[in-house]
Amino acid sequence: MIQKFISQTITNLSKQRISCFSTKTIAEYVWIDGSGLGTRSKAKTIDHKVKSLADLPNWNYDGSSTYQALTHNSEVIMKPVAYYPDPFRGGDNVIVMTETF
Repeated sequence: MIQKFISQTITNLSKQRISCFSTKTIAEYVWIDGSGLGTRSKAKTIDHKVKSLADLPNWNYDGSSTYQALTHNSEVIMKPVAYYPDPFRGGDNVIVMTETF
């Protein structure tokens, strides 16, 4: 009887966990680093499904760690230019190709 209760509780918690994240989208922003040979990425959680580029905000990162800026002025802006369904995460998640400024 206790085993059935535990099993049911785990099942219910799993359903709640899935439903609480079902409205979120993980957008994996991808860019080419300052070496021109490597790629970098960083994930952003968005509160809605991505239906167009307008749904993807510009984002930033510290360019000094990617060979793109000096440490005293290192903010680099990523601008989304294309997005594709994420074949690794599945669902509504996307991979976002960006330009950097």
